[in-house]
Amino acid sequence: GLARFGQEGTTGLESAAIAIDAVAGQAADADRRLADASASPASQHWLPRLHLATARILAMTERGEIGEPFDQAVADLDSIVDALPADGIRWRRPIRQLLCRPDQPVLVFVAFGRLAQAAGCGLPRTRQLATAKQAIRRLGRYANTPLLRANHQLALAWLAQLEGNQRRALRHCSRAESWLRAEYAPLAAFEVARLRARVLTDLGQLAAATDQARSALALADAYRWGARRRRISVSFDLSGLTSYHHGPYGPSGPSGTGGDGGSDPSLAGRRLAALQQVSLATCRVLDPDDLVRVTLDETIRIMSAERALLFLSDHHHLRPHLGRDAAGHDLQDVTGFSATLVDHVRDSGEVLVVTGSEEGLALGSASMAAYGLRSIMIAPLSLEGRFLGAVYLDSRVAKGIFTTDDAALLAAIVGHIALALETTRTIQLEQAIHSERERRDIAERLHHAMTALAEPSSPTTVLHRLLEQLLRLLPGEQGWLLCQEGDHFQIVAHRSTQLPSPEAPDPGSLVPADELLTTVLNADQVAQGTAAQASPGGLVGDDRPWIALPVTAGTGQRGVVVLAGAERQTYHRPQIAVAVVLARHGMTAYDNACLINQLRQLATVDELTGAANRHDFFTRATVLFDHAHQQQRPLTVMMIDLDHFKQVNDTYGHQTGDQVLLVTAQRLRSAVRTTDLLCRYGGEEFALVLPNADPADGVVAERIRHSFSAAPIDTDAGPVLITVSIGVTNLAASDHDLRTVLARADTALYQAKASGRNCIVTIREE
Repeated sequence: GLARFGQEGTTGLESAAIAIDAVAGQAADADRRLADASASPASQHWLPRLHLATARILAMTERGEIGEPFDQAVADLDSIVDALPADGIRWRRPIRQLLCRPDQPVLVFVAFGRLAQAAGCGLPRTRQLATAKQAIRRLGRYANTPLLRANHQLALAWLAQLEGNQRRALRHCSRAESWLRAEYAPLAAFEVARLRARVLTDLGQLAAATDQARSALALADAYRWGARRRRISVSFDLSGLTSYHHGPYGPSGPSGTGGDGGSDPSLAGRRLAALQQVSLATCRVLDPDDLVRVTLDETIRIMSAERALLFLSDHHHLRPHLGRDAAGHDLQDVTGFSATLVDHVRDSGEVLVVTGSEEGLALGSASMAAYGLRSIMIAPLSLEGRFLGAVYLDSRVAKGIFTTDDAALLAAIVGHIALALETTRTIQLEQAIHSERERRDIAERLHHAMTALAEPSSPTTVLHRLLEQLLRLLPGEQGWLLCQEGDHFQIVAHRSTQLPSPEAPDPGSLVPADELLTTVLNADQVAQGTAAQASPGGLVGDDRPWIALPVTAGTGQRGVVVLAGAERQTYHRPQIAVAVVLARHGMTAYDNACLINQLRQLATVDELTGAANRHDFFTRATVLFDHAHQQQRPLTVMMIDLDHFKQVNDTYGHQTGDQVLLVTAQRLRSAVRTTDLLCRYGGEEFALVLPNADPADGVVAERIRHSFSAAPIDTDAGPVLITVSIGVTNLAASDHDLRTVLARADTALYQAKASGRNCIVTIREE
């Protein structure tokens, strides 16, 4: 229960932040917070829903959105309260003290919203007043704290003022003020002063009304309620009054002196604060359009506007470039602005403030009346005498919402926007030049790498070259290529630009198929990190950075390339993209090398037995012959034939005959050295060349003969006993070519067959 309350309490804090943004006139921030909080899983419980409904109604009341969306929000609130669980408000004592009936504060905003609806509907307002009275009665039932009772009296005062009973309204204001002595609440004090000013105005006591309006203005200045400050300034014509600062015990003049008259001394401070906010918002933005979005959003928030548009100059014509609304969205339709007024600012080069449709019509703008615009402000965008465009703000909320002070503030903001745009474009140009150089450098590296991989090589050599080129492209110290082998990965290639570490696993070693390797392979995506967190297969030690690239061969075999870099090294996106391309090209080169290797084997190896064919045998045997002849080293040549092999084919079939030939080649290879050359000379006849061997001892020949006569060959048709006849000779000084020696060995073979087979005949030449 406490854990769940922690989540719901977080939503409550977020709703308080929404309320603070709304009161401060930061509508876009409030809407964004509200959307994020509503999307949270914790918001499904009744208490967070109640918090968010309260914040939504407060935000609407602050912005004057008291139409159908407000009615829907109140209906949603009622449905939440009606659906409260029976024990929903019977919490344990500590929690109950924190919550204190969470449905009470929102009743204040509902009552004020209903009163605003009645105030704005014109006469007659019977139905709206009845709805407002119902909301006020509901508030009165739950008003059990000084603050709630003060707000209840305020609601009654506003109701009396709307009904024309100004004296009763003043009495309720006094009662509200008496309740506020127990608990100072700036918002309630502002409403008391504002309502008194309105009532006194209705009574014709204009001096007293101005004093009350000044008190409300001082509170709005002290707590930076920009929207409320503008509303009170416009309603009571206070745009030229001294800005009052509010102390802990009430309003006072500048620096607590209670001064009067003159221009607003806080304008410079507001201008500085606005520039700081815009600078902070734009300091990390490099894309020009993103910069425009950020600055327009900040301008809307600071000026409490509904829309903001940036116009750019194009051959002496201004065209809309980008627009934003108070919710932080791009304007899809950038119509509804006054082109006449924008052109006027272009021609005059001065900030223009229009406080109503009548003034707009006087300036030649028909759009203000057509689109219901009540306030417009436009500032020229220029830098070092060059006209770049204009920034346009408008609002339908209230007439005269923009003041002359706001004009100076917008001029300062627009000047910063021009400088930021110019700086961003310069940086972007420099980045483009740098990126072009970097792309050219990477392209050259990629060309050299692909050229190196294209050189004819064995498959293993290609893999090592691929790792070498990847370590050059993504500067690193070690690289591994791993292929999946069941539940493990086998290291098939390793490359190091440093001295190899004694702990580094050798090619052929198996590493566990951990989560990182499996994810890279199955998701077919690049992964990177540092060894301090984890490393693929545990290959990278210390805290060095690593990157893993998936690779796939044409045969379908899949693997992962792991590269380890130097400490604090970073891998940039263009490098990674090129590395992926290079890895794919490298695997294509590997496939080609494998294909060439297979073709080479088909051209040099007997397909059935795996021994050298006649063409390859003569090529390699000639080299051995020439070397032995030049170095005067011994060389032995044997011709071996299977006895009565035709009977095997006739009795068991050619498939069994093939199995006998395959096992024959295996037994011959096992009886000689790896440096000896074995060839299937034709049919069932094999040739052997043994460098640095003298046939005089006859040990090798006898070992071969005995390996056949002592054990039958296992086939699918059963064991087949077969013997061999062997002719042996040596290299003589008078032999000038290989064929002479082979012919002599063949003669010895026929003598062995004539002697009864299963024997050895040696012809030795001096």
